[in-house]
Amino acid sequence: MLSVTKDNAYETVRRILDTSRPVVKCWAGSQLFIATSRPSDVEKMLTNFLSKSSFYENINDVMKDTLPTSKVDVWKKHRKMISPSFNLKIVNSFHDVFVKYSKEIVQFLNDVEVCEQVNLVSVFWEQTFDAALGKVVTFR
Repeated sequence: MLSVTKDNAYETVRRILDTSRPVVKCWAGSQLFIATSRPSDVEKMLTNFLSKSSFYENINDVMKDTLPTSKVDVWKKHRKMISPSFNLKIVNSFHDVFVKYSKEIVQFLNDVEVCEQVNLVSVFWEQTFDAALGKVVTFR
């Protein structure tokens, strides 16, 4: 019996891959999870098995049909269009923006009272859009 928590999941899978075999299958209820340490397997899975798991269906209410939760045919079309925007030079040019907005989120979360209820989805969406548009953020 293997006990895996969200805190030790990565380390557990990594240890199993390092000590036993290059591909590991694990069932959690009716959900199959596959991990591999071979880049060729990762490439094969990403190009041949693109359908999303039920996890994505569950978070679609929050994500509202965005690229990570869209159907495979929609994802492929849009991913092809935006791929050039994610080259390393362009992504690195946003480093200061990422740092600035990350610090603002951390500061906001530090300021939240212990029993205060906060809609984190709204906070993260606002931060994401403001960072993309270069706006100044105010939470309250």
